[in-house]
Amino acid sequence: SPSPALLGQTVTWTAAVTGGVPPFTYSWSGTNIPTSPAPNANPFSIVYSTIGQKTATVTVTDTDSVSANCPAGTVRINFDPDFEEF
Repeated sequence: SPSPALLGQTVTWTAAVTGGVPPFTYSWSGTNIPTSPAPNANPFSIVYSTIGQKTATVTVTDTDSVSANCPAGTVRINFDPDFEEF
C-alpha cells in the first residue's frame, strides 16, 4: 500500500500468514529490492526512485523450516505532478 503510489512515496508490502508454526522468517525479493541481504521485516517498506510497475514476493519460513512463497504483488509508481525539479 498505497496502490498506485507516487514517485518518492513510501510503499509498504505486508505478508499475511496463516498456518505454520511461528515464529516466521521473511525474505523479500522483487523490483529494486536489495538482494544481499534480502529484507527480512514484515511489513517491509521501500521508496521507489523510478516510475512504472513494481513487483514484490516473499518467502516465509516457519520454525519447523517449512517454507512457502507468496505470489508476486504489484504496485504502480506514478510521477508526482507536484514534484519540482531544480
